[in-house]
Parts: sequence; structure tokens; C-alpha cells
Amino acid sequence: MKPYNNLLMFSGGGSRLAYFLGCYAALFDHQRAPDVIVGSCGGSLAAWLVSQAPEPERLCDLLTSVAFYRVARSVWLPRRVGAAAWFQAAWRWWQTGNRARLRRVHEGDDVATLLAHLQTYALFEPIGLLERWLDDVADLAQSLPKRHACVAPDVLISGSRMLESPCGAVLWQQLWFAPPKVCDFWRNHPPLCAVARHAPWRIARLAHVCERHVPMLAVAVSICDMYYQAPVYVDDLGWCMGAVLDLQPVERACDLAHTVWTEHKMPYSAVAHAAIGRVFGTNAHCRHAEMACFESPNTRIHRLPFADNAVVLRGDVATKTWDWRSGCLKVDWGSHAQFVQMMLAQWQYGYTRTADYCARLGSC
Repeated sequence: MKPYNNLLMFSGGGSRLAYFLGCYAALFDHQRAPDVIVGSCGGSLAAWLVSQAPEPERLCDLLTSVAFYRVARSVWLPRRVGAAAWFQAAWRWWQTGNRARLRRVHEGDDVATLLAHLQTYALFEPIGLLERWLDDVADLAQSLPKRHACVAPDVLISGSRMLESPCGAVLWQQLWFAPPKVCDFWRNHPPLCAVARHAPWRIARLAHVCERHVPMLAVAVSICDMYYQAPVYVDDLGWCMGAVLDLQPVERACDLAHTVWTEHKMPYSAVAHAAIGRVFGTNAHCRHAEMACFESPNTRIHRLPFADNAVVLRGDVATKTWDWRSGCLKVDWGSHAQFVQMMLAQWQYGYTRTADYCARLGSC
């Protein structure tokens, strides 16, 4: 028996995460609100926002608040790396260009070496106070007036951690920061990592379920990746990194719910593909194709038309520019008024696309 009826996936998103919230609002307004949200990478932050303010009106107020504006600026705070970051991107591309070559690179890895590599070339400053970095947003959510009773969906957040194999090599393990209902279900059905078969020497077959966790810490873990945020250390877990190990774990979503709402995602860039291959050992393009065509006999999957979000929202997202003088990637959110305009445009994109999809479902 699956624990949920309706599951919504927030996969990635980055600085365009507000379109996920518009999607949630449209499902809410069409009486299709999710029972649980699976958040990965930037989508984990969006999922956490829904858990704080499940009413769309309050959620929009929270998204456009000064408190969340400050959080957005703090997450993308540039770190001086220098031109070596460009060299590393090219080096990763060369390392992943040949499967045998990549295997040799991985055989030469150990935890200390890979950790130093990820810390050295992280483009943004680490998040401070991991268990409290969203306190101001949480406090604001509590102060916003509630217009009607609304039960927040459960939130399930994915991540990964670095282990050491018996031979001393790096072994990645998928993490799930799970609510009680999911923990109870997975005690009898231990979750497998869907991408482990692509690199069994590099990725553990069984995922690890974290039953007791601080939600803010789980979000901080999930948003770390191969070039923006360095891994973070968590007591009892070790060095953790983000959900990019398996950004859209649709197989596990289908294990948990009768209906899954996910999205059509655009293919990975060459830089992301090379970084994922170098760090995790998986072929991101193959995984993208798997996610796009996966079907489950016992779950209805709705794939929302969001693959063009980078193009449609090009003028409504923070601008990223490389500053050669300071040797860092600068992210400009503009003033708070400009930030609000971006968030509302993204919200409207997600809301309209989802509402149109629901309307077509209703007419079938």
C-alpha cells in the first residue's frame, strides 16, 4: 500500500525555483494539492517554503519578502576562485570524454583528495549556521495571517554523502531526509539508488534514510553541488553533498504515491554533464533520457511542460557574470523590487503552465 495519493517533485530549479511554487499554487487551486513534495537541489528550498506557508497567498508573500530576498543573496555569495575554475571545467570535460579514462581517474580518488578538489573550486561561499540559516524566513511565515485552515504537505528531501569503500576509494550514497510516514514505509521497502547501476564502483546501491533531521540542514545539504557550493559536514553522516547525484528520482517517487507530478526538464549543459561524470561517475545525458521515458504500471505520471523555462524566463532571473578582475562569479539579484518582479514572473510561468495542463486533464 503506497503511503500517498498525490506527490509533487521539485527537481533542481536553482535561481528559477519560484516556478515550482506557482506550479504548487495551481495544483492547490485545482483541488490537486500534493500530499508530499520531493525536493532536490534548489527544489528542496522551494519545498521547504511550502511547508512553512502552504496557502498560496501566504506562500507568495513569503517568496517576495525581504527575508527571502536576503536568503537568496546569501546562498549565491561569490567566492574568489580565479581563472583556475575555467581550467578545471575544461579538465573535467577531458577526464569524462572517455569511459576508461574516467574509470582510471576514479580509481586514483580518495575522500580527502576529492573533498579538497570540491572545496577549492566551489564558486560560492559556504552557508553559515546550517541549522538556522532560514530562521528569519520561518519566523516571518509564523507571523503571516492565515486566511483559512490548510495542512502542509510532507516534505522529502534528497542529497548524498561521501563514504570510503573497503579499498579506500570514494563511494557516494544517496541520502533521504524523510518524514515519519516515508520512514515507516521504507523500513519494509528499503530504497535503492536508481543511478547506482550506471557506476556501481562509485555509487552505493542502497540509499540511506535520515529519520531524525533538521529541515534547514537538509535543504543546505541538498543545494550543494559540484561547482557552486562545497560539501558540508553533518554529524553522524559525514561529508554531504547535494541531490544532483540523482536530480529527478522518479522511480522512488512512484514507489510512494499513486499519482506523481514531475516535469519535462531540459538536457544538461556540457559543463554540468562533465562535472556530474567526474564527481559521481554517471552519464547525466543517459539519466536524463531514463527520467523522460520512465513509466510505472501502478502510478500515473504527469510531466508538466517546463523544459523551456530557461528560455522563457531569461529576463526574469538573477544575472551571472564572471568578473576576471576579482576572479569570481557574481550573481546579481538587483534591488528587492526587481527581485519581487522576477519571483512573480517565475510564479506566473509555473502557475499558467500547470493550470493549462490541469484544464486539459479535466476536458479528457
